[in-house]
Amino acid sequence: MNLVNELFSESKAPCLIDGNEKYSHVQLKNFASRLSAGLVRRGVAPKDRVVIIAHNSTEFLLSYLAIINCGAIAIPLDPFSTQTEKARDLSLVRPKLILTATIDLVPKNYAEAIDVLEFNSSDWRSYLKLKPFETYECDEEDIALMMMTSGSSFQPRPAMLSHKSLIANLKQARSVDELILSSKDVVLAALPMYHIFGLHVVAGLSLISNSKMVIARTFDPVELASIISYSKVTVLPGVPALFDAFVRTNSITLDSFTTLRLLISGGAPMRAELHEKFQQRFGKSIMEGYGLTEAAPMVSFSTNPTAEGEIGTPLEGIEIDLRDSSGSQALQGDVGQIVVKGKNVFSGYFGDKEATSKVLDPNGWLFTGDIGVKDINGKITLIDRGSDVIAVHGFSVYPSEVENVLLDVDFVEEVSVVGELDEISGERVVAYIKASPLVHIQDDLKNKRASEKELREHCLKKLARYKVPVKFEFISELGLQASSRPLRKSLRAALRNID
Repeated sequence: MNLVNELFSESKAPCLIDGNEKYSHVQLKNFASRLSAGLVRRGVAPKDRVVIIAHNSTEFLLSYLAIINCGAIAIPLDPFSTQTEKARDLSLVRPKLILTATIDLVPKNYAEAIDVLEFNSSDWRSYLKLKPFETYECDEEDIALMMMTSGSSFQPRPAMLSHKSLIANLKQARSVDELILSSKDVVLAALPMYHIFGLHVVAGLSLISNSKMVIARTFDPVELASIISYSKVTVLPGVPALFDAFVRTNSITLDSFTTLRLLISGGAPMRAELHEKFQQRFGKSIMEGYGLTEAAPMVSFSTNPTAEGEIGTPLEGIEIDLRDSSGSQALQGDVGQIVVKGKNVFSGYFGDKEATSKVLDPNGWLFTGDIGVKDINGKITLIDRGSDVIAVHGFSVYPSEVENVLLDVDFVEEVSVVGELDEISGERVVAYIKASPLVHIQDDLKNKRASEKELREHCLKKLARYKVPVKFEFISELGLQASSRPLRKSLRAALRNID
C-alpha cells in the first residue's frame, strides 16, 4: 500500500497548472519518482522524517509526493512561522532532511546541523534526471504524513497520519455525491498546502479524481477572482475569511464566478450572515465540511447548512457521537463532546503517548474537544470548541504558545490569551495581562501605549504575524492560574457578551 498509487492515474491530460507550467498525471508521477531516487541517494530511507518548508508550488507538491513515494514521512511546516517557531517544530520531529524553497526559511542552527535541499538547486535539477524510483510498498499502518496540531494540551505537536487513514478519508469524502469530482473539473488550490485542508482535501481530492488543479500563489481576493475567471475554475475550496473577502471587495463581479459549480468552506464555522450575503451577492451557495487534522481531516459534510454550526452528515464509514463529562453517551438535547470513529482517525501524536491517550480511547474513538448538541432528528450542531484554540483566517493559534512568549517580557506577571469574534478573520487574538506592581500601566495612557508597543514588537520576533495579539488589555487581577481553561472561558464569554 502507498498513498501515491491512489493519487495517480495514467492520464496524459493536464492535472496541475502552475503559472505557465502544465503537468499530466504521468509527468507529475515521473518527476516525483525521479526526485524520490534523489532523496534515496541522499540517504533518505523508509520511515525517515522529511520536512517541507515552502509556499504553494509545483515543487512543494513534488516534494510531498516524492517523500511518500519512497516510504518516508512528509512533514510540512508553516513558512510564515518565525525562526523560533520553526526551531521548536524541528526539535519535535527531528528530520533526516529539509526540503525548502530557500534556505532562508530554515533556522540557521538547523540549516547547519541538518541536510537541506533547496528547490531548483543544482542537486534538485540533477535528481529530476535520475531513473524513476519504484514506489515503496508500505504497511497500511505506516505513517505517511505528520501535521502540526494542538491536541489536548494546546501546544503544537505532530499528528501522525497513516497511508490507511489518508486513503480512507479520500474514499469517505467521495461517498458524498457533491464531492465526486471529474476530469472536467478545475480546482483552485489557493489554501496553503502546509495545512491539511489544502494538502489532502484540495490537492488529494483533485489528484485522485483526475481533475485539473490550478495553483494560486496569492490570497488576494481580486487576483483570485481573476484566476477563477481566466482558468474557468469549477471547484472553489476556501475558509470563511476568503468568502468574506470576496463579499467585501466591490470590484469583484458576478461574472468572475460564472463557471463555479461547487464552493466548499472549512477550517472554521461560517456565520449564517456570511452565507446569506454571499448568496445574495453572487448567487452561489456554499457547502460546509467539518473535520480536524486528527481525522485526516474530513468527518462530515453539509450540502445546505440551515443553522450556524451545523456539522452535517457523517461521511460513509465514519461514526459521530456525543459524550458527556463522564465519557458516557450524551442524551438528546444535552451538550456533549463530539467524538469520531473510523479508518480515517490518526495514529497518535509523535513521541507523546500520554497526549495520545487523552484524545484516543482503546475502542478507537477520537475525542475532538469540540462541544455540540444533538436534536430530535439526530443532527449535531457545533456550539463551542472544548479547546481554547483560536481560529484566525482558518489557522490555529494556541493560547499557551502566545502566553509563553508574553511571559518572557519583564513586566508581565500573568497573562491569558483568548479569541474575540471578528467579522473578517473569524476570530482575533486578545491578551489579558496583569503587569508587575512596579509598572503603573493602567493609570498612565502614555505608559500603556509604550508597553503595548513593546509587547507587540516582542511577539513579532517570536510568533507568526497572525498569532500576534491585536489587542492588549491590562487588568489588575487574573487569578492564580492565568492560563487556566475556566479563566479563558470567562474572558472569552465577556468578549462575546455571553452569560
